[in-house]
Amino acid sequence: MNELLEYFYCFLCVISITFCLYKYLDRKPSQLELVSFLLFYGFVNYIVTGKIQLDIQYKIFMNTFSMIIDYLCICLLNRKIKAHLFFYVTIYLTIYIQVIILLTYFLSYIDGFNMLVVYSHPIIRFIFVILFNAITIIIYKGLEKKAVLPNNETTKNNYTILCIINLIVLFVMTVFQWINELSQSNIYMHLTSSAFVVLWFVLIYVLNRSFQLSENKENQLVIQSIYSNIEQYIRQYKQEEEQIRKIRHDIKNHFIIIKNLSEDENIHQYIDEIYPKLENMQVLSQRITGNLYVDTILNSKKNEYPNITMAYHCNIEGLNMNSLDLSVLLFNLIDNACQASCKVNGYVHLMMKYDGEHLFIDIENSSQEKINFISKKGAGHGYGMKIINEIVEKYHGTIEYEVLDCLVNVKVGLILKE
Repeated sequence: MNELLEYFYCFLCVISITFCLYKYLDRKPSQLELVSFLLFYGFVNYIVTGKIQLDIQYKIFMNTFSMIIDYLCICLLNRKIKAHLFFYVTIYLTIYIQVIILLTYFLSYIDGFNMLVVYSHPIIRFIFVILFNAITIIIYKGLEKKAVLPNNETTKNNYTILCIINLIVLFVMTVFQWINELSQSNIYMHLTSSAFVVLWFVLIYVLNRSFQLSENKENQLVIQSIYSNIEQYIRQYKQEEEQIRKIRHDIKNHFIIIKNLSEDENIHQYIDEIYPKLENMQVLSQRITGNLYVDTILNSKKNEYPNITMAYHCNIEGLNMNSLDLSVLLFNLIDNACQASCKVNGYVHLMMKYDGEHLFIDIENSSQEKINFISKKGAGHGYGMKIINEIVEKYHGTIEYEVLDCLVNVKVGLILKE
């Protein structure tokens, strides 16, 4: 019975830490897989933490070993070894140790309370572990809500310094835990450990804000560069179109002059043969929607991806939207669809509708692979979706993604009324 309760104590601990770290996983396991994992994880925790000693060397060794086991188990659930998960594991364990230190201090004022005596009674220990884990979860989730803890992406980019800081903090907290077990009523130790944890939270928060400001600055520079490149691309494309029109017009005039100056019938006949072809020759740009920016983007993408079947159903007469925002939004949406579709020589279908207050954009394309709409594919990548989301947010709009078999559908709605 005692062994079973000890296992349930460990099982409760692993449920708690898994619950706190679940949102940072790259994959979400099925319910059956999660339950099986927790049963296994609880058994591993039971094997590792089943012995209690007051020796400081043993305490440091066991906390370190337990920390590594927790990290490896979380990585097992994630199906990948991810260094940034180590940061969140050490955050949880450090908070858990401080909760134990403070609660045992307050409980020490109860007559007859002794931590070792409590731990020798499995049922009482089980109750206290419920309390320890519940408070740890509340503190952990509170730190997340107040943005003290860095988000998943920030931690991935700066995990080295964050993990080193947490390792040092966890080592110091292990020493405090050992002192607490020897002398639970030492008020100076508890004040010191509490102040140390608060300073640690402040340091993590300051680092988090610093990392985010640095990332935001870098993102804005990249986004502004993309904005500038798209604007230059559209401007250059329009200039090339205009140049082609001028050349066509000049060639026609030259043919007329040559024909008038020459009396050779063969030349006249030759010019008469090619002149209709010149008249029927179309420039690269075609009128599709009547909006200069939209037509420029659609024509440019049609010429850039000739192997794709492109269809348009657009009704945007009188569209009143910032031309740069419109160009950047549509450019990225169309480019994403074309890049996916060109791999299968597929199609892209665009629907746009403007009703005077709202702009609706619906893009469907064929694709041979599952699209990840939220992940960044490394430094310098993934900014297309970031820009799209920022423009949608700017216009208080919505965006929906749908993937069915080999089809991808993106729906965007923007509010354009002031």
